Amino acid sequence: MVRKPVPGYPGYEADETGAVFRYGIELSGYTDGQGYRKVVSGRSGYIKRATLGCLAFHGYAPDDGVRRLVAHENDIPGDDRPSNLRWSTYAENAADRKRNGTRYDGEHNPRAKLTADMVKDIRRRYAAGGETQKSLAIEFGVCQRSISLIVRGITWQDT
Repeated sequence: MVRKPVPGYPGYEADETGAVFRYGIELSGYTDGQGYRKVVSGRSGYIKRATLGCLAFHGYAPDDGVRRLVAHENDIPGDDRPSNLRWSTYAENAADRKRNGTRYDGEHNPRAKLTADMVKDIRRRYAAGGETQKSLAIEFGVCQRSISLIVRGITWQDT
């Protein structure tokens, strides 16, 4: 099993399975509410195992002025194998979620008040005329701004 030191974290190593070690002892950590596995970091409390694995196997994120995060190729938060990790922009990570079908937008968002069929109905009825955004908002239990964003195609773009 290949282990590599984690730059910037003295005594820490990561291996090709995603396990993290401190002074040769594997850290168990915990899994947070979003499924990310975290371990104790002596300097910052808890840190994602994926971050340490990415640092160990891929080095620091590019220093090109673009904010980056560690992305999981398969969008499975607990799969911290370095072969599944890479430095990514937020836009690239969003595209991954769309490609892998794991993004929470539209009716897949647990907080969504509307379904795709309701959005189609809103757009059809507003385009036909005779109904205001306010009246549609009241009927569908959302604010007028939400209706405005829907009819202008700013939200619910894939519907």
